[in-house]
Amino acid sequence: GSVVHVATDDADYLRHMRHVIGKLRFYTEDEEQASLKDLAGLRTDFEQRWLAQGRHVPHLAYIFQRSALRQSRNRHLRESG
Repeated sequence: GSVVHVATDDADYLRHMRHVIGKLRFYTEDEEQASLKDLAGLRTDFEQRWLAQGRHVPHLAYIFQRSALRQSRNRHLRESG
């Protein structure tokens, strides 16, 4: 499945994205961020500068749940047919 990855230094934006993506029923938060392990060493120039200043750049990860989409589609087909 797909992963939505958000990294930002802006606490308000982070809260907003957590709220918006959290409402998408086909995505679940990967709280342990196992889906981001392949990206562990990759940093943008901005993030590298931010970290060098001792600041923290939080990351969020949400995993697409294909089974939830399938269930929703099947429910819709039953209700409309």
